[in-house]
Amino acid sequence: MRTTQFIGLSPSATEFLTTNSSRRREVLLRENNAGMMQVVYDDTRIILPDSKVYETVEGMCCDEYPLMKYFINGQWWFEKEQFSEWSSGPVIATKLVSEDGKNEFGWTEEEYEKLL
Repeated sequence: MRTTQFIGLSPSATEFLTTNSSRRREVLLRENNAGMMQVVYDDTRIILPDSKVYETVEGMCCDEYPLMKYFINGQWWFEKEQFSEWSSGPVIATKLVSEDGKNEFGWTEEEYEKLL
């Protein structure tokens, strides 16, 4: 079956976003049969930096995938299409580029080979 495969950001871009995210602990308590409060969920959630969809990239069947921009350390970082290869349909990979164009986090050949 032919379909678009949107693989998105590289591991280094994902790590950069995670490093610049905040964390929030979420705890859910529920009263048990004995009338005592019991923890049923306790986890830390990652809150990404301020982000917005600024553009889309089109797949094979007119399907659209959002490209995000993130506000980190006083500037916007843009998700941009890095490459689109064919493997039973387009495989779309994105990179993260700083607003001033001086920094980027993209896929390396090794990272992409591991994914395949």
